[in-house]
Amino acid sequence: MSNYYSAPSNDSPYWIYSPLDVRQIFRFLERKKERVVLVLGVSEFIVSNVLHVSDAGELYLDLGAEKALNQKIVLQGSALGVSAADKVDIKWQMQNISFGRFEGYDCLVTKIPERVHKLQRREFYRVVLNSSNSLMCSIPWEFKDQYDNPQIRVKTSRVLDISLGGVRLLEPAFGNVLLDTGLKMKNCSIVLPDFGRLEFSLIIKHIYKDTKKDLFDFTGLQIGCAFEGLSHAGETAVQKYMGKVERERALMKQS
Repeated sequence: MSNYYSAPSNDSPYWIYSPLDVRQIFRFLERKKERVVLVLGVSEFIVSNVLHVSDAGELYLDLGAEKALNQKIVLQGSALGVSAADKVDIKWQMQNISFGRFEGYDCLVTKIPERVHKLQRREFYRVVLNSSNSLMCSIPWEFKDQYDNPQIRVKTSRVLDISLGGVRLLEPAFGNVLLDTGLKMKNCSIVLPDFGRLEFSLIIKHIYKDTKKDLFDFTGLQIGCAFEGLSHAGETAVQKYMGKVERERALMKQS
C-alpha cells in the first residue's frame, strides 16, 4: 500500500519499467503542462511542472514559489513526484535533485526515473457539494487508551463530492494514525437529507493534496474513498439525492 507521501509498494502491479514508456509519460506531462507536486514530507511540497525531457535522460522541472523549499529539496536530494493526467495517477521517486538552467531560467534537474507508477482511476458521475447542501461522514475509529483498553471514537469529515462509487472527503483528523491507500474504515455513515441514513465501509483509494480552493474554500489533504457494503436501497438513495441536488441547482440558475 502507499499514501500521498511515499512511493507505492515494490510489488504493485502498476509499475512501468520500459525506458521508452517512462520517457513518453514525462513528455506527455511536458506537452500538456500538467501540474506536478514534488513532495518533500508530510506538510512540505512544491507545485511544479515538467519544463523539458532531454534526450540525455534528464528531467527539467520548474522551481517552486518558496525559495526555502527549493533549497531544501536540493539539499535533501530526493522527493516523490505526483501528477495526474487523463484520469491516471502518476507517481515516481526522484533522486539526486540539483539546480540547473533551462532556456535561460533557473530550474530543478533530476534524472528520469527507472520506473513510474501509473494507476488508472475508475470514474463515476459525481456531484460536487457546496455549503448549501453539505454532508458530513461519520467514521468510527478504534484505539487503545492509556490502560490498553479498546475504545471507539467517532470522527467526522466533510464530504466534498459524492457518487454511486464513493465519496471524496477532507482528511479526517486521527491524530498520529497514518491514513493509507487500501485502508478500510468500517461502520461509516452519512445522513442524506430527505433520504435517510446510509451505512457502509469506506476503502481509501487515493490520497492527494489539493492546492486550489474548492467550493468550501478549503485546500489541503483529501481522500477519495470507495463504498463497500452499501445496500441497493442505499445506492438508490444516493442516486436520488444527487438528482435532487442537480435539480435544485438548475432551478437556482433559472431564478
